[in-house]
Amino acid sequence: MNRLPFILLLITWISIVYSQRITTQPRVFHVKVGDTVELPCYAEKVDFSEAVVMWKRGGDVLFADDDGITDDNRFEFHREGSNFTLIINKVEPYDTAEYICSITTTPELTLIHKVQVNVPPILKVVPDSPLFARKGEEVIAKCSASGNPPPTVKWRRRGGKIPRGSETTGNGRLRITSADIADSGFYECVGTNGVGGEVVALLEIRIESRQSDEGVDVEESAPWVETNRFYIPTSTGADVNLTCRYNGEPSPATDWLYNAFKIN
Repeated sequence: MNRLPFILLLITWISIVYSQRITTQPRVFHVKVGDTVELPCYAEKVDFSEAVVMWKRGGDVLFADDDGITDDNRFEFHREGSNFTLIINKVEPYDTAEYICSITTTPELTLIHKVQVNVPPILKVVPDSPLFARKGEEVIAKCSASGNPPPTVKWRRRGGKIPRGSETTGNGRLRITSADIADSGFYECVGTNGVGGEVVALLEIRIESRQSDEGVDVEESAPWVETNRFYIPTSTGADVNLTCRYNGEPSPATDWLYNAFKIN
């Protein structure tokens, strides 16, 4: 019995099967929230009249050829020649996952892309601003942060230094052990994770010396005033908003002056 034709047929079949391949290399896509990401899947030597191309997120099928299985209309399936692209529009944080391009050949061909959605820091400071405390009391505030990659946080004081005797920790804790009137002011929790610029959450701390309104000595403190900007460029006819912060004990009277003249 002449087995040569069978052997030749088997060799031809094996060469066809093993020449089928996905040439796109797996990648990790880093994308910001709200952006669009395109995941390519290019295959060659595949008979697409017999094979089905599927895109999956984990174990969930999104597309089988042009048939959309998902109800999420942010997902699109584009075919151009032998390239089958999955497009995700308006990316959300929960789109972080593995995306699988699967072609139903024998053996099955697969490609796995990973999507990493980068989220800028989201900060939450407790207690809410303003934080009131009495002179000599301990003041504690906590700044929690979420985002991807996980943010780092630090505390700083607007227009000055963190008071002596206070401490800050890498987990967002601010502690002033024995608060003084001079510790009153605005404190900033700053979060960064490489996605965009820094994010700032503001906390105003007000330290009061008056213990009660009846028969208790009130410790006086000199008035202080501060502002964020000393020079504000503007143009003729434009509106300008000028702000300042002040404190003192007793509470000081304030006036705005223009060229030494009081503004009504």
